[in-house]
Parts: sequence; C-alpha cells; structure tokens
Amino acid sequence: MNAVAILKAGMVTPVGLTAAASCAAMRATIAGFDETKFMFDGDWLFGAPIPFATGWSGRERLLAMVVPAIQECLLDLPPAAPATMPLLLCLAE
Repeated sequence: MNAVAILKAGMVTPVGLTAAASCAAMRATIAGFDETKFMFDGDWLFGAPIPFATGWSGRERLLAMVVPAIQECLLDLPPAAPATMPLLLCLAE
C-alpha cells in the first residue's frame, strides 16, 4: 500500500473562507447552523450558508466556493507540482 501525504488543504465553510479560519471556528465550536427559509414535511430545515456578499446561486455559487479552496491549496507550491498532484474535492451530498 502506498502512503498518502496531504501537502495542502483549502476550505470554504459557513464559519470561515479559508482552512485556517474554518479550523479556528470549529475548534471554538462555532457551527453557523440555523433555521433556513425552507421546509420539509412541515419542519424548518437547518443549514449553514456560506456568507457571500452577493446573491450567487447554482454554478456561480459552487465556483465561488471551490476556486478559493483550490487556490489556497496551490499557494506556495512549485509551478510543476499541480500537474502531478491528485485533487480530493469533498462536497455535500
């Protein structure tokens, strides 16, 4: 079995727009979850929205989340590194 080494991480979460900010908020037990404006079977759904200044939705919103996370991962890496590095992208269901 080959070893796995995680060289960089990037995150955009409801409690932070970088990995450092997100991890700090999670360590402080800040979750950001609240009732949404959506209902299912008569109950309000809970969610944690990403705090964007604009009203993006759909593809624009997904790109606004994934691009900064990938850029955070690529920061300070040698230019040739991304060509040979696998990307693990974790998204909600």
